Amino acid sequence: MAKDYLQDSWLRIYNNLEKYDESRPFEAWIRKITINVCLKNIRDQKNRFEELADTSIDTTETAIEKLNNEDLLKFVNSLPNVFKVVFNLYVIDGYSHKEIAELLHISEATSRSKLLRGRNWIQQQINSQTNKEHEIFRSFE
Repeated sequence: MAKDYLQDSWLRIYNNLEKYDESRPFEAWIRKITINVCLKNIRDQKNRFEELADTSIDTTETAIEKLNNEDLLKFVNSLPNVFKVVFNLYVIDGYSHKEIAELLHISEATSRSKLLRGRNWIQQQINSQTNKEHEIFRSFE
Protein backbone atom coordinates (compact mmCIF):
# COMPACT_ATOMS: atom_id res chain seq x y z
CA MET A 1 0.00 0.00 0.00
CA ALA A 2 2.83 2.43 0.82
CA LYS A 3 4.36 1.63 -2.56
CA ASP A 4 1.06 2.55 -4.22
CA TYR A 5 0.97 5.86 -2.37
CA LEU A 6 4.55 6.57 -3.38
CA GLN A 7 3.82 5.75 -7.01
CA ASP A 8 0.71 7.98 -6.96
CA SER A 9 2.84 10.76 -5.48
CA TRP A 10 5.53 10.47 -8.18
CA LEU A 11 2.88 10.49 -10.89
CA ARG A 12 1.25 13.57 -9.41
CA ILE A 13 4.66 15.29 -9.13
CA TYR A 14 5.59 14.41 -12.71
CA ASN A 15 2.21 15.49 -14.11
CA ASN A 16 2.39 18.82 -12.28
CA LEU A 17 6.00 19.83 -12.82
CA GLU A 18 4.88 22.85 -14.84
CA LYS A 19 3.04 24.12 -11.74
CA TYR A 20 6.17 24.07 -9.57
CA ASP A 21 7.12 27.52 -8.28
CA GLU A 22 10.91 27.73 -8.56
CA SER A 23 11.08 30.40 -5.87
CA ARG A 24 10.19 27.72 -3.30
CA PRO A 25 12.19 24.67 -2.22
CA PHE A 26 11.61 21.67 -4.49
CA GLU A 27 11.82 19.22 -1.56
CA ALA A 28 9.03 21.01 0.31
CA TRP A 29 6.83 20.96 -2.82
CA ILE A 30 7.40 17.21 -3.25
CA ARG A 31 6.72 16.57 0.45
CA LYS A 32 3.45 18.53 0.30
CA ILE A 33 2.23 16.58 -2.73
CA THR A 34 3.21 13.25 -1.14
CA ILE A 35 1.42 14.06 2.11
CA ASN A 36 -1.70 15.18 0.25
CA VAL A 37 -1.73 12.01 -1.85
CA CYS A 38 -1.40 9.86 1.28
CA LEU A 39 -4.19 11.74 3.08
CA LYS A 40 -6.46 11.46 0.04
CA ASN A 41 -5.85 7.70 -0.20
CA ILE A 42 -6.52 7.26 3.52
CA ARG A 43 -9.79 9.22 3.25
CA ASP A 44 -10.80 7.15 0.22
CA GLN A 45 -9.98 3.94 2.07
CA LYS A 46 -12.05 5.09 5.06
CA ASN A 47 -14.99 5.89 2.78
CA ARG A 48 -14.75 2.45 1.15
CA PHE A 49 -14.70 0.84 4.61
CA GLU A 50 -17.81 2.79 5.60
CA GLU A 51 -19.55 1.72 2.37
CA LEU A 52 -18.71 -1.90 3.16
CA ALA A 53 -19.99 -1.45 6.69
CA ASP A 54 -23.25 -0.01 5.34
CA THR A 55 -23.54 -2.99 2.99
CA SER A 56 -23.10 -5.46 5.83
CA ILE A 57 -25.72 -3.57 7.84
CA ASP A 58 -28.17 -3.91 4.95
CA THR A 59 -27.48 -7.66 4.77
CA THR A 60 -28.07 -7.99 8.51
CA GLU A 61 -31.33 -6.07 8.28
CA THR A 62 -32.54 -8.41 5.57
CA ALA A 63 -31.80 -11.45 7.70
CA ILE A 64 -33.44 -9.86 10.74
CA GLU A 65 -36.57 -9.05 8.74
CA LYS A 66 -36.99 -12.77 8.00
CA LEU A 67 -37.29 -13.61 11.69
CA ASN A 68 -40.53 -13.48 13.62
CA ASN A 69 -40.75 -11.02 16.51
CA GLU A 70 -40.30 -13.68 19.17
CA ASP A 71 -37.07 -15.02 17.65
CA LEU A 72 -35.72 -11.52 17.10
CA LEU A 73 -36.46 -10.52 20.69
CA LYS A 74 -34.64 -13.64 21.88
CA PHE A 75 -31.53 -12.65 19.92
CA VAL A 76 -31.67 -9.02 21.04
CA ASN A 77 -32.03 -10.04 24.70
CA SER A 78 -29.04 -12.36 24.38
CA LEU A 79 -26.79 -9.56 23.05
CA PRO A 80 -23.80 -8.74 25.25
CA ASN A 81 -24.66 -5.62 27.30
CA VAL A 82 -21.94 -3.58 25.60
CA PHE A 83 -23.91 -3.86 22.34
CA LYS A 84 -27.45 -4.26 23.70
CA VAL A 85 -27.75 -0.74 25.10
CA VAL A 86 -26.80 0.97 21.84
CA PHE A 87 -28.81 -1.51 19.78
CA ASN A 88 -31.97 -0.92 21.84
CA LEU A 89 -31.56 2.86 21.87
CA TYR A 90 -31.01 3.03 18.10
CA VAL A 91 -33.21 0.26 16.67
CA ILE A 92 -36.03 0.03 19.17
CA ASP A 93 -36.21 3.51 20.73
CA GLY A 94 -35.23 5.41 17.57
CA TYR A 95 -32.45 7.57 19.01
CA SER A 96 -29.85 8.99 16.64
CA HIS A 97 -26.16 8.21 17.08
CA LYS A 98 -25.63 11.79 18.22
CA GLU A 99 -28.27 11.40 20.94
CA ILE A 100 -26.88 8.03 22.00
CA ALA A 101 -23.38 9.49 22.18
CA GLU A 102 -24.61 12.26 24.47
CA LEU A 103 -26.61 9.88 26.68
CA LEU A 104 -23.80 7.36 27.11
CA HIS A 105 -20.89 9.85 27.03
CA ILE A 106 -19.29 8.15 24.05
CA SER A 107 -18.45 9.34 20.55
CA GLU A 108 -20.87 8.97 17.65
CA ALA A 109 -18.33 6.68 15.96
CA THR A 110 -18.33 4.42 19.03
CA SER A 111 -22.12 4.33 18.94
CA ARG A 112 -22.11 3.33 15.25
CA SER A 113 -19.41 0.74 15.89
CA LYS A 114 -21.31 -0.86 18.78
CA LEU A 115 -24.48 -0.96 16.70
CA LEU A 116 -22.65 -2.60 13.80
CA ARG A 117 -20.98 -5.12 16.11
CA GLY A 118 -24.30 -5.87 17.78
CA ARG A 119 -25.97 -6.46 14.42
CA ASN A 120 -23.08 -8.66 13.34
CA TRP A 121 -23.34 -10.61 16.59
CA ILE A 122 -27.06 -11.19 15.99
CA GLN A 123 -26.29 -12.24 12.40
CA GLN A 124 -23.78 -14.79 13.67
CA GLN A 125 -26.34 -16.16 16.11
CA ILE A 126 -28.93 -16.42 13.34
CA ASN A 127 -26.45 -18.19 11.05
CA SER A 128 -25.43 -20.52 13.87
CA GLN A 129 -29.05 -21.45 14.57
CA THR A 130 -29.78 -21.91 10.87
CA ASN A 131 -26.75 -24.21 10.50
CA LYS A 132 -27.88 -26.28 13.50
CA GLU A 133 -31.36 -26.63 12.01
CA HIS A 134 -29.90 -27.77 8.69
CA GLU A 135 -27.74 -30.35 10.48
CA ILE A 136 -30.77 -31.71 12.32
CA PHE A 137 -32.72 -32.10 9.08
CA ARG A 138 -29.74 -33.74 7.35
CA SER A 139 -29.51 -36.32 10.12
CA PHE A 140 -33.01 -37.54 9.18
CA GLU A 141 -32.13 -38.03 5.54
